[in-house]
Amino acid sequence: MGAIGVVWTTTQVTVTTAATVVLVANLRRSKVTLIRQGTGGGNIFVGSGASVTTANGILIPRIDGYPFSLRNQGDIYAIMQSGGTVTEVVTAMEEYI
Repeated sequence: MGAIGVVWTTTQVTVTTAATVVLVANLRRSKVTLIRQGTGGGNIFVGSGASVTTANGILIPRIDGYPFSLRNQGDIYAIMQSGGTVTEVVTAMEEYI
């Protein structure tokens, strides 16, 4: 159960081998949790701009349901490692206060 006064929303995004916007900047956002929705593709890497790559992004491992949380009010991008299935769905849960 969330804290009193916390509101959250969810969205799902299909990440590909090109930098994919997951969430746009939102100054009301206090926290984001990204949840991987499968293990069929390669690793997913997250970054704060369209220049995210598999070399400079933060790894979300190949584990179904793996949660990755961060505090970020800016844009969030993700990119999929090539090889195997090259798309994967990520759920993004934004928390606001």
